[in-house]
Amino acid sequence: MLKLAWRRPQATAPTSAPLDVLATLIADHLADHGELRWRARGRSMTPAIRHDQLVRLRRAVDVQVGDVVLARPAGMEAMVLHRVRAVEVHGLVLRGDACRLPDPPVARTDVLAIADPCPRESRVAPLFRWLP
Repeated sequence: MLKLAWRRPQATAPTSAPLDVLATLIADHLADHGELRWRARGRSMTPAIRHDQLVRLRRAVDVQVGDVVLARPAGMEAMVLHRVRAVEVHGLVLRGDACRLPDPPVARTDVLAIADPCPRESRVAPLFRWLP
């Protein structure tokens, strides 16, 4: 039996600098251009938004219950694209359509954008290229 040497766990937490930079880039682009296309990853919003589907992000001016938002919750090392289930005094309650439990409350300042599904690409249009 092979024994592996024990290693001391790392004392430093992983940095969230890349996510901070990405959040700043998204906010700057939305301020300049008003919208941005984003490719959704994961299956937490199925069936409304599928994995690898394009969504259109726009500025989060007035977030209401039922909106799908892109947020970067404090304390998480990821961005989430989830639906707003409740607007409370201490923040927003988000939950994916395919998730059982809601996310921890998110501050309104952590919401980067509101997402609208892009129209699905038609598979009929490319076929016309091959017709005589």
